[in-house]
Amino acid sequence: MREETVNEIEQPVGSRWIAILKSRCPQCYRGRVYANRLFHMHERCPRCGCTFKREPGYFLGAMYFSYAFAIPAIAVLTLLLWLYVLPEWQPHWVLFPATVLSLPLVLPIWRYSRVAWMHFDRKFDPEER
Repeated sequence: MREETVNEIEQPVGSRWIAILKSRCPQCYRGRVYANRLFHMHERCPRCGCTFKREPGYFLGAMYFSYAFAIPAIAVLTLLLWLYVLPEWQPHWVLFPATVLSLPLVLPIWRYSRVAWMHFDRKFDPEER
């Protein structure tokens, strides 16, 4: 009887979301994508050896996820500021302080957009390049 590889084992759907939230490998769902530093990302999964950056320019697709994460965050901040802090301001003027207040979210959004992109890409193109 032959052994199944990590690629051949279908992971439960819910565990993919947990792996994204925990910044885990898109293949084995266990290895950490990021080292302990803020910006340092492993080249390969420490558990299964999955290559994270498949080709030059690979993380260009993560921009779509970054946009999808950032716009709702800024919209919620704008709404909360307008309703509770600056109700006398015009809504379009509240957007500026909301954008400034969203700056601390840049790093987490950047990190999660890369992880979400890797999971999306591996789901629809699982072959290693």
